[in-house]
Amino acid sequence: MNTISVEWGHESRVFVADDLPLSVGGKGCHVPIPGLVDEGPVAFLGHEAGDLFIQAAGDSGRPVAINCNGIPLTASRWLADADELTIGTARIRCQSDNETFRLRIEEPARERSRLTPEVSAEPAPPIGAVSPVDFTPRWQTAPRRRGFRIRSRAILLTAVLSVLAGAAWYVLTARAVRVETTPEAESLKVSGGLLTPKLGGRYLLRPGDYTVTARLGGYIELSAPLEVGPQTPPVVRFTLDPLGGTISIFSRPVDGASVTIDGHEAGATPLNDIQLSAGEHTVEVHAPLHLPYRTSFRIAPGDPPVELEAELEPNWAPVTIASTPSGASVSVDRSPVGSTPFSRHVEAGDRLVELRLSGFKLSSRRIRVVAGEPVDLGILRLEPEDGLLVVVSQPSGATVTVDAVFSGSTPLELAVAPDTVHEVRVSLAGHAAVTEEISVGPGDRSEVRAVLEMLTGEVVITSRPPGAELLIDGVARGTTGQTVRLEARPHEIEVRLEDYLPFRTTITPEPGLTQAVRAELRQEGAAGLPPVIMSPQGSELVLIGPGRFSMGASRREPGRRANEVLREVEITRPFYLAVREVSNQEFREFKSNHRSGAFGGANLEIDHHPVVNVTWEDAARYCNWLSEKAGLPPVYIGRRGSLAARSPLPQGYRLPTEAEWAWAARYPNASTAQKYAWGGSLPVPTQGGNYGDQSAEGILRSAIPGYHDGYPATAPAGSFQANALGLFNLAGNVSEWVQDIYALTPTAPGTVERDPTGPSTGPHHVIRGASWMDTAVTELRLSYRDYGNTARPDVGFRVARSAQLIGGER
Repeated sequence: MNTISVEWGHESRVFVADDLPLSVGGKGCHVPIPGLVDEGPVAFLGHEAGDLFIQAAGDSGRPVAINCNGIPLTASRWLADADELTIGTARIRCQSDNETFRLRIEEPARERSRLTPEVSAEPAPPIGAVSPVDFTPRWQTAPRRRGFRIRSRAILLTAVLSVLAGAAWYVLTARAVRVETTPEAESLKVSGGLLTPKLGGRYLLRPGDYTVTARLGGYIELSAPLEVGPQTPPVVRFTLDPLGGTISIFSRPVDGASVTIDGHEAGATPLNDIQLSAGEHTVEVHAPLHLPYRTSFRIAPGDPPVELEAELEPNWAPVTIASTPSGASVSVDRSPVGSTPFSRHVEAGDRLVELRLSGFKLSSRRIRVVAGEPVDLGILRLEPEDGLLVVVSQPSGATVTVDAVFSGSTPLELAVAPDTVHEVRVSLAGHAAVTEEISVGPGDRSEVRAVLEMLTGEVVITSRPPGAELLIDGVARGTTGQTVRLEARPHEIEVRLEDYLPFRTTITPEPGLTQAVRAELRQEGAAGLPPVIMSPQGSELVLIGPGRFSMGASRREPGRRANEVLREVEITRPFYLAVREVSNQEFREFKSNHRSGAFGGANLEIDHHPVVNVTWEDAARYCNWLSEKAGLPPVYIGRRGSLAARSPLPQGYRLPTEAEWAWAARYPNASTAQKYAWGGSLPVPTQGGNYGDQSAEGILRSAIPGYHDGYPATAPAGSFQANALGLFNLAGNVSEWVQDIYALTPTAPGTVERDPTGPSTGPHHVIRGASWMDTAVTELRLSYRDYGNTARPDVGFRVARSAQLIGGER
């Protein structure tokens, strides 16, 4: 829109865009409206981006009805061609031709004689004097845009520019390639890609794949690929092969054999009149169940047509298979070939034969087929498919045995022999076991649902001094001196009292039996001694107080040996005991050339693992070396060609006595003796210690069924769970040399031994604690006593120290 023309009667006014906004109304307005002589502006005309709009004046003195296309004007509205406005009694028609927007004002017919507006005597202000009206459009409808018209010249110019740009892009990104043949072809064509223009004997080709076709009389038609890229040379040459002759190829005794000529596929027999170039050629013919056929020949120009008959030699043998039941599908090398009873030619070679039948297990055989030699597999008996047994329990996590064999934990799915009665037992600590007999059909699924009833037992818990704080499984339960009812599963009992060392033990209540826990609390820091000291190598030793206890095991205890005689022992003085075994690295600081070696391929030399393959005297000399570094008197002295401990024992570093070892290992809470390091019963719990587990099965003759500790041989010193005194691996990892010389029955029964140190002479020393090689109940018990006088790959040691002087000895 360039101009606005306002017309009424025989008069008109023309305005340009800079004149807007225009006032619409009576006296003094740019656009006079008949019938509004005395009125001021009732509306304004404005424009935005070349489009015209109208907006009612909000402050007109007398309200005047304004409508656009019959709709009352309440806000700003775009005006377009053919719109019709009514202001009062006047009608305004809108016309637009992209150059001029015309507003034609018409008077009502009955009042036409009175519609000539009263024009002010004052002349209308010149166009240049139009004053802008300050207002903000209030849009009554969404902005309406008129269509636009594109001139044909612009379209043509745009098309020409696009073509030129496309051509320039093609030229800049294409490569100029000359294609030549030897000899020169009569016709040559390059096809493929979007365009293949040729300029001055060169093709302009964009990167991509093309096909070159060339023809020349007396030569084989060329059809060759051409790949265009950054490395394509500017001239690409092809050689035309002279036309030699034709060949027809047949095969016997079978048709349909695949044929390759000079390594290129030519089709299947029979093949007729294949054109070949002059020269040497090689033909290969392949057919299933036959040996490959290969021949070479030469063709010269003008030679007569060649006929080639390929005699294929059989490469198969008949294979016969029957099954019970019959009807099983047969596959050879996993390709289906028929069903039983089966008799068919099978290609020579090593073959995998498989039989499948619903409800039965897969039957497979590997056979060697030799050409011409029949193979008869006879009648194969198919075994019924396993049944699926599903075992769930409430609560879950219960142990499942099937026919007395451990099978896993609930929830559990396992395959079982079909049509056989199986005994399924589901058990969980603290609950009554459930046993059920079940039979599962071939391919069927059966389920055992076990609801396990919780069992409880009574435990009386007392302490000395009384009234100590009681915790069960880490939960406060008041004070000692009470009877509690607990689930029949292992529970951690802890008794605490200020100024006393904590008492900890594990107990498994038994239904119908009242058990007792008596906590003998030891005062903290006995005799004013520090609870922990450090060796010169930085190893930690903890203080262990005195006490009275029973060594050995009852004759009724499973796994007991004759040397485990029950006897009463009293430790009268405190002592320090290392929390872990001496490591390879620590021992090599004393004896640099020592080697712990290996066992069954397992490395025993790792720095932070316990030292092994040491004798008792090796351990004693290490203790003297450690005493020297600490400025303490040595414990061991030479006596009749060997080492022996001084008596009474000085404060230097030494091996623990057997009584000290048993007191620390079996009575960490000064209560009832522990049978195993982890508690009172089997099986070994998860991470219960380093014993002969499944990972050691390859180097040991046996292993603990179902137990995995992750170490086939030694584990790091100080690994696994410490006991209540903070001592690691008193059972498990390595067995340990102790101070005492071995005797079958160290003392007479019925007496109380105080601070025993064993016999004064003898060929062997005592070894205590199970090792990574032990798997049987006998060795796993803490009361187990062993002995020896030579180094072993599963025996190490830990150090001890007396906590106070005896009889003034230094």
